[in-house]
Amino acid sequence: MNKRILITGGAGFIGFHLAKELLRRNENVIVTVLDNFSNSARDKDFQDLLAKYPDTLKVLELDLAYESLEKLEEIEVDEVYHLAGVRGTKYANHGANALSVNIMSTFRVIEWYRETQAKVLFASTGEVWGGLPPYTVELPAKETCPVGFSDVYDARWTYAASKIAGEMAFIHTPGTWRWSIVRMQNPYGPRMGWDNVVPKFIQKILDGEQELWVQTPMDTRPFTYIDDVVDGLIRVMESAETNGQIINVASPLEVTVGALARRLLRIAGHDGLEAKYPDTPQPIREYRKLDVIKLYKLGWQPTVDLEEGLRRTFEWYKAHHGVSTV
Repeated sequence: MNKRILITGGAGFIGFHLAKELLRRNENVIVTVLDNFSNSARDKDFQDLLAKYPDTLKVLELDLAYESLEKLEEIEVDEVYHLAGVRGTKYANHGANALSVNIMSTFRVIEWYRETQAKVLFASTGEVWGGLPPYTVELPAKETCPVGFSDVYDARWTYAASKIAGEMAFIHTPGTWRWSIVRMQNPYGPRMGWDNVVPKFIQKILDGEQELWVQTPMDTRPFTYIDDVVDGLIRVMESAETNGQIINVASPLEVTVGALARRLLRIAGHDGLEAKYPDTPQPIREYRKLDVIKLYKLGWQPTVDLEEGLRRTFEWYKAHHGVSTV
């Protein structure tokens, strides 16, 4: 019998790669991608995936936050990956919208599947503690660390607030249903749009800019290649040991944003172009190192190092330069 999998936000960056990997691993699955395509694209990669799996990859166009969910009655599922949401980096100046869409869609997923046998995985983020004052969180941050932020007037943290609310909703909804929460941090790779730091640097390089400015060169992030992120999500979903648990999914290694820029310049072959840093004093250095011991216990290990991941990502963007993507 085929395993039936639903991916909300499945046409987006992570959802697309997750669907692709699930279909590659097992021919006995039926994957349904649910998306309203407001923050994703029916681009060539997506269309090629549909053509490759015409019988086992389905598309359901639906606004999970606001439309009627009657269409879901026609879909029986065993697993739900809830990835749908408004991305904080792209829509930080529309904080109320991010809160509304992300919280509403999460509550509707919970209400729809809490009485079923399907396991539901909720995609959260390490940003849930990123707005706390320095040294509030002991690094690497465990899943039990405090969450929150110090400035409610900073629109940046509306995305984190929506994810905190989602985590609380999953944890405190009663019942015997199965769920897991994953906190991801800085996934990157092909087809991730143009709004995150990796594609932004790549775009500046491809556009031939003479200087690559790095505004926060000393901030560190555990950039995690998408293949390793997807493997982590699948392991969390398929393990009974993760039911009712929060699991960090991120690279165990951090790199400064300045070092990231220098690596990309080297990969692009621009040895004469240097990364430039502001002369003014920098804000407090930000860290996002996550403890991944629980993920390692599931048999996970990163398989794509930063150099290889950035090379693959750069080559994809070079081939798609000027093309709209998610």
